[in-house]
Amino acid sequence: MVFVGPPEGTIVTFFDRETNKLVGKFGTIRYGRSEDIWVEPENPASDLVWVQFDDDRFPRRQVSAAWLDRMHPW
Repeated sequence: MVFVGPPEGTIVTFFDRETNKLVGKFGTIRYGRSEDIWVEPENPASDLVWVQFDDDRFPRRQVSAAWLDRMHPW
């Protein structure tokens, strides 16, 4: 997955596409037995997943699934 941030035109408090360190970073969705994954079928943009990003100072981050894009088209 690659972190792309919120869709263009969406206003998100405290998110600046120009300075955000995650934009363009590649990562892998990680699930752990003690980690919660929130899924809201009526609003997929609110789904949160744990992602391990390459060269990130944190071992994993919880981000909106809607802010991720697949690296491969399959």
